[in-house]
Amino acid sequence: MQSNVTATDEAPLDQSTLFSHLKNDGITINLAAKELAVSTASIRNWIKTGYLEVSKENIIDSNSFERFKAEVIGADKLTKRANKSQYDFHDHAMIGVNLSLSIGDFSNVPINELGDAYEQSLSNSYRNAEGIYYTPQQIAEDFFSAIDFDVKDRVFLDPCCGSGNFLVEALRHGFAPENIYGFDIDPLAVEIASRRVSSITQGKAINLHVADFLQNQPANISERQYDVIFTNPPWGKKLTKDIKESVASKLGVHKNTDTSGLFLSACLKIVSEGGLVGMLMPDAFFNVASFQSVRERALALRLLRLTDYGKPFKGVLSGAKGIVLRNIKEENGAVLCTVKGKSFTRKAKTFLANPKLILNVNCNEQDAEVIDFVMSKPHTTLLGKAEWGLGIVTGNNAKFSKPAWEPGYIAAYKGSEVFSDRLKDPSVFIPDDLGKYQQVAPVRLYLAKEKLIYRFISSKLVFYYDTEGRYVLNSANILIPKEGFPVSMAVLAQYLSGKFINWYFEKIFATHKVLRADIESIPIFHEAIGDMIEFDEEKLLERLGVKCVASKYFIK
Repeated sequence: MQSNVTATDEAPLDQSTLFSHLKNDGITINLAAKELAVSTASIRNWIKTGYLEVSKENIIDSNSFERFKAEVIGADKLTKRANKSQYDFHDHAMIGVNLSLSIGDFSNVPINELGDAYEQSLSNSYRNAEGIYYTPQQIAEDFFSAIDFDVKDRVFLDPCCGSGNFLVEALRHGFAPENIYGFDIDPLAVEIASRRVSSITQGKAINLHVADFLQNQPANISERQYDVIFTNPPWGKKLTKDIKESVASKLGVHKNTDTSGLFLSACLKIVSEGGLVGMLMPDAFFNVASFQSVRERALALRLLRLTDYGKPFKGVLSGAKGIVLRNIKEENGAVLCTVKGKSFTRKAKTFLANPKLILNVNCNEQDAEVIDFVMSKPHTTLLGKAEWGLGIVTGNNAKFSKPAWEPGYIAAYKGSEVFSDRLKDPSVFIPDDLGKYQQVAPVRLYLAKEKLIYRFISSKLVFYYDTEGRYVLNSANILIPKEGFPVSMAVLAQYLSGKFINWYFEKIFATHKVLRADIESIPIFHEAIGDMIEFDEEKLLERLGVKCVASKYFIK
């Protein structure tokens, strides 16, 4: 679809075109259900029984609806009857009205407020299903600072443009309107983007398409080469297994890659030689194993920038980071890394040395050199050399757990009760019939004479050496090194909980979950600690040739 609207940058929006499918003299059944927090079936039943009046177009009369709310609600039909399943309902047929109600008469509203209003109207369930989190304008602006060439005759694409923040920035940065392309599956978002962009193009044509870039690109789009592709792709969009595997196979990446990784892979296929691809990605892209095949492709190109934007989305716990690549083959250029407003550079090859090719943007050049140095020392890992057990998942803690011991119950320790030198007194006791529960590791692992218990939900490594056969809940897990492992369990627990290995873990993984795959990649410097009866941190550093000054590590 193309837009040829003439307007000024501060022009008001003509809502009669944008929301022409909505009626001014009434309210739709869907919107009435949303406002009253009931099902549409309830609304239709009240219509049948005469509580609500409708026009011939099946629109509820406004006066009838207001009278119903004033005279019937609470007195008759809706006392404690709200249908909770509707609280997070989303229907595009009524979003236009929601927008109108939320920001008032559009004839008096600056057009640049429309995108924010639309985003706020999207329900949490819809955002979650579609992976939609619109890019803050200041982040979109920051991506364009990576462009180091004249864009007058270059072509720009945002393959999931939403309400148009990247498109607006492309115009402001000097891209010609006819060279700007945008896609989105949401027709209302595309209409809003079209109006926003047209308000500053003086009616010149722009190229916007309601289409699924990942699965159903128009031929004239998929065959084109683009010089700059900046976007915030859907994170964790709910695709069926068959569709996800089909797209991943077509792109040649891991079948479990999230939709954000699939979008990056798809964009790398259509960017021009020497062109730029920049994306706002979830934290998981930078360190989770399922994205490794996409990171490998990125590291084969010129990696320009990695930027940590913290947690820019309201109500979303996951952080967001930006990646910008140039489509040329180069594996060891300088990468500009920015974390908490501070910038530094490091060589791309330092990422290639990381386990799973992790892009650990929080690790500066000096830290990377220390890690590269110590990884040259003799070491082993726990990969294939340990048994692992998950903590117990009861499936219903309220039903099974008690706060104090009773006959027939056992203590089950939570992750928060695990410390490197002790276990806190247990606060949860569960029936000793383990067959009742949703998830249980083999009992012999819990009852082993020696084992390591560690926190699972944690940003730090906390391991405890257990010799009393304790049980744990699913916020803690267990591992038992196999016979012949060159470090004793007691020393291994202290080593993995130590300052240097925690520093390594933070610099490489920077996560709030201690995953088995991450533990299996941690270096165990067996020659440096294998003879220890008690773990000695200073001796470890001395043997590795590293010193610690004010919690920072340096090569001696």
